[in-house]
Amino acid sequence: MECSVGKPGAVEGYRYSAAVVNSDVVWTDETLDTYLTAPARMLRGTRMTTGVVRPDDRADIIAYLKTLAAP
Repeated sequence: MECSVGKPGAVEGYRYSAAVVNSDVVWTDETLDTYLTAPARMLRGTRMTTGVVRPDDRADIIAYLKTLAAP
């Protein structure tokens, strides 16, 4: 199942960085993996500055995110 929940920064009540709110990224498995690998490289100015090094850890995070209801 491909993860596609739309635009980043869509969950109400969370204070996102301007980099996330103003981005034109659409979350898919591929874009999430890229972001989780090197967040600041993908979205300059994001608050998430440390990436997830291990590919299996990124895959686990993406699998978990797919279990959550889209905003």
